[in-house]
Amino acid sequence: MAAPDDDIATEILPSGTAPGDPVTAMAAAGASLIGRTLGKLTILEQLGQGGSGEVYRAEQSQLGRSAVIKVLRREIANVPNRVERFLREAKLASRLDHPYAAHVYAFGAEPDGVLWIAMEHVRGATLDELIAQRGALHPAVFAPLFGRLCEVVHSAHELGIVHRDIKGSNVMVIERAGQLLPKLLDFGIAKSDGGAPSPGVENSELTGHGATLGSPHYMSPEQWTSPGDVDARADIYALGVLAYRAVAGVLPFQGVARLELANAHLELAPAPLPASVAPALAEVILRALAKHPDARWQTALELGEAVRRTIGGAAPETVPILDPTVRDLWVRSSPQPIADAVAHLAASATTVEMDAALREVVAITCRWLAVIALAQLNDEDSTPELREKARGVVGRDHGGPWLSLARSIAAHIETRGVGASTTTAPALRAPLDNAPSCMTVPIPELRAALDTTGPLEALADRLDDRERPRTAADLSADVRAVAEALRPLEPLLAYTLVVGRAGAAESWQGARRRNRERVVVWGAPLPDGEVALLDVAGAVVVKLSPLVQVRSPLPSAEPELFLLWRSARGQARLVAAPWGFERDDDAAAQKLAMLTTEDADTQADASDDASPYPGLAAYGVADAQRFVGREREIEALANRLVRAPLIAVLGPSGAGKSSFIHAGVMARLAEQYELITMRPGRHPLHVLAALPPIGADTEDTGSIVDRLRALGERAPRGRVVVIDQLEELVTLCTDVDERRR
Repeated sequence: MAAPDDDIATEILPSGTAPGDPVTAMAAAGASLIGRTLGKLTILEQLGQGGSGEVYRAEQSQLGRSAVIKVLRREIANVPNRVERFLREAKLASRLDHPYAAHVYAFGAEPDGVLWIAMEHVRGATLDELIAQRGALHPAVFAPLFGRLCEVVHSAHELGIVHRDIKGSNVMVIERAGQLLPKLLDFGIAKSDGGAPSPGVENSELTGHGATLGSPHYMSPEQWTSPGDVDARADIYALGVLAYRAVAGVLPFQGVARLELANAHLELAPAPLPASVAPALAEVILRALAKHPDARWQTALELGEAVRRTIGGAAPETVPILDPTVRDLWVRSSPQPIADAVAHLAASATTVEMDAALREVVAITCRWLAVIALAQLNDEDSTPELREKARGVVGRDHGGPWLSLARSIAAHIETRGVGASTTTAPALRAPLDNAPSCMTVPIPELRAALDTTGPLEALADRLDDRERPRTAADLSADVRAVAEALRPLEPLLAYTLVVGRAGAAESWQGARRRNRERVVVWGAPLPDGEVALLDVAGAVVVKLSPLVQVRSPLPSAEPELFLLWRSARGQARLVAAPWGFERDDDAAAQKLAMLTTEDADTQADASDDASPYPGLAAYGVADAQRFVGREREIEALANRLVRAPLIAVLGPSGAGKSSFIHAGVMARLAEQYELITMRPGRHPLHVLAALPPIGADTEDTGSIVDRLRALGERAPRGRVVVIDQLEELVTLCTDVDERRR
């Protein structure tokens, strides 16, 4: 169950009432209730506050069950009818036994006047959050979810219960077996039409003369003028507002001032739905928003079925939901590469996008743990076991070997007897003169955290198997698995990632932002560009440079944080994840070489004396090891390809364009892309169709495109077509139609 949002239910009380200071009351009440047992539930923490009470997380220890407890705020307990209304919420909600409604476990009144309701703790995202993260929902995704919501609302209406506060923040969305399911929350201002009223109090008395109840953006016209007389069709109107927002991404009266909303709902027509919304669906939604109740759908079930009919037989693509607790913590508090990747995962709007984002989160997390461990090593720490583990990551994109290396390093650091912070080994990591001398292990939590990475490694293994078919259920299970894998790593979030800037430091913790927080470093200041981790006291515990670097990937581009990613061709490749910019770095390569090589590895080999200039012909891909001196240009072109779908390499004849592309660029891109090379010649379409990877019918351009797309989906970043001598499209191909195709 989510903490209440800013669009809380509004209550305009009759004159003469004074609700008091909610902020002060919330703090006082929260402090007094933490640790208290209500019924069989022990209160653990405060989540927030709503229109009439505070919300807490609690646990029933006997069952190991988590629950949400809503407690009536003490300072408003004396407002007329408020206690009755609060107790009625519990009774109304407990009457509705439906899988799509949050279940009520218990409620009670304590001797000291504390009134409480214990409800199911729904772990998911609110519909508001889902729309904010992903934008307007595709009708094929929205219709089944909305239909289920209409079912639970209809069930409430059958019991004579009118909710009167249906809105996005009162609908939790959970994902089960590849399906999005709603959970309706908060019957705090619900009205009973047919059920027995609370003893001695009539429903009209509960509402009170002059009171307006509801959330302004969702309130029906009659709810503004006569809230005590509304019936189930007020909920139909609110469902219409909810449907409008879900498919359009905005509210019907978005931007209307709060004080003018009453007139908008009473008199104004909603803004037209976007053209992307099918006319049939728009018609269904606008009927639900009719000003007069008789003109609306008369039951929620009718509305839900009408929405479902508009999408016909379209199969919904259900995108799983990342656990909001994990999402919020890691987007806020993890190092920027992981925070950005988690934010991307949470905001994914399609299963394809989510699958790619999931791989990013796992890959970045595995390497981040390895980098923290590697940065704590000294020169003398190269042991046979560590050398074997380090060699296992050479040329590997898979995250599993990096985790294995990190675990071995952490175990070695704990057993060597002397901490990295008390040694003097500037070759691998500068001594931390400003760290406490008594420290024996720079990051004591690392070993315990790495011991829990079995599920993360298993997930990395599953994701590395690209030949294994992946179903919606597989994706759903993996999204849950990554949340469970991240939880044991949370103690590491206490350390802050910083970069030295002008005698101080700036935080690179949390999702990216233009204005980074300035951080005070205890002791000697960090040099400009130095990357390090600080403890809670602001002391440097480990320096991560050059395994982690902050650089601009392109001229005039914003700086990015590059993280050690792989070792290949004698270089250390750093990647600005999750964006994909790359750079090779000699200093990082030297540090890896210290760990992976022995004296015998560096002895001269007569075969290495061969000339690097085998002939005057252009270099090919096989000559990549001999093509040197243009590494930065190759790196820049590879980074431009991340954002630019078409790049032309121009230069005079004999300038070395072919060597640059084949021995330099293609050798680098082959690690992440599916590559195809061709020369147009007189019949470029025939040449392309006849290439062995394609093998398509020349006349069927659709099959060529499909084959190219399939090839691209096999590679981590897609397909690159390298066209040598592009000018032949004009100089040799005379068929204008073939040239166009």
